[in-house]
Amino acid sequence: MASPQLEDGFLKISNELFEAIILATRSLTRYELMVFMAIVRLTYGYNKKEKQIKGKEIELLTNILPNNISRAKKMLVERNMIEIDNGNIRIQKDYELWKTEIISRQIHNSISPDTKKVSSQILSDNEQIVSSQIHDSIQPDTLDVSRQIHNSISPDTFPLESKYNLKDKYKYSSKNKELFDEKADKPKREKPKLDLPSWIDLSTWHDYLEMRRKIRKPATLKAQELIIKKLERLKSEGQDPNKILEQSIENSWQGVFPLKPLDASSGYQKPLRASQIGKNPDISYPPGYWEKVRELKAKGFEGEALTAELKKIPAFAESKK
Repeated sequence: MASPQLEDGFLKISNELFEAIILATRSLTRYELMVFMAIVRLTYGYNKKEKQIKGKEIELLTNILPNNISRAKKMLVERNMIEIDNGNIRIQKDYELWKTEIISRQIHNSISPDTKKVSSQILSDNEQIVSSQIHDSIQPDTLDVSRQIHNSISPDTFPLESKYNLKDKYKYSSKNKELFDEKADKPKREKPKLDLPSWIDLSTWHDYLEMRRKIRKPATLKAQELIIKKLERLKSEGQDPNKILEQSIENSWQGVFPLKPLDASSGYQKPLRASQIGKNPDISYPPGYWEKVRELKAKGFEGEALTAELKKIPAFAESKK
């Protein structure tokens, strides 16, 4: 929760100048107002009348791009709201010199009520005279012709445009009508579908394809067929195809590869050797062996201490380490 305090710093500015800034905001753009208020903060906020202000300081306060900051500063100089001298920026305190709506409002207020009434009467009289002249210049024959043209227009007047509703109307002449009819009636070719085997989990397969898209290597239909064939071969060798897909997703691999066997010393998978490819890595160990290894490692057992703990379990006493 924000908790601003005066002890952390405050802005010292006269009420008269601040009220002039409030009136000037109506004629400033959003960027001009933000840059102007940032200059006020960076000068009067430090009890200085002028200061060398870098564009980076204004950018940090306003989150405006540098080119927009430069354009806003230029406009503020033209409005005579700020002055820049040898890199020093200061606020023009004489707000009556600002080129904003304040000046136009003062001029407007200086006009007497009688002058306003006369000008409004002249304007209304001129409008009535001009409108009556335009109305009298329209002949009945002109109205009849326009009414006839309007009534003659029907959907049959533009058959091609109404049928195809295309922007490049000059292309669709009557000579090409048969060609476009043939294209319009031609059925769309259906995209070939992939038959996913039942032993592949649908959500895992979609996650794998999504990963391929994320690494900018989307799988074509032919590539998907080849991947399924490879998974089928690995499945016949005792591998779990869904775990193989999860392994590729976890490592952001483009292809699919045999599962890595778990390392007893670390409790994690290690790369396969050439002699291990096509073999079940867990075939020499009883069920639950690697889960117990990870459980003991989480408790801090390593090396010989880990081996000793495993030997205390009858089911794992004769297992290979």
